[in-house]
Amino acid sequence: MAQPFIVSIPHKLGKEEATRRLKAGLGSVRSEYGKILQINEEIWSGDRLAFQLTALKQRVGGTIEVAEDHVKLEVMLPWL
Repeated sequence: MAQPFIVSIPHKLGKEEATRRLKAGLGSVRSEYGKILQINEEIWSGDRLAFQLTALKQRVGGTIEVAEDHVKLEVMLPWL
């Protein structure tokens, strides 16, 4: 069974500002990388984002959890 790829990124922004920047960044990703990357699903539940995307014909799913002092990205990569 595949194991998730997990990254924790520290920040000093607080939950609200970090969440705002993530949401704005996702909009930029759509416009700048739309030819190679498609966000198929984006579901926010509080400070947690569940997503599905397709990049270079590979489907990837995961979550982003925003905390006061860090952001945790957990992605299930199909080839791991």
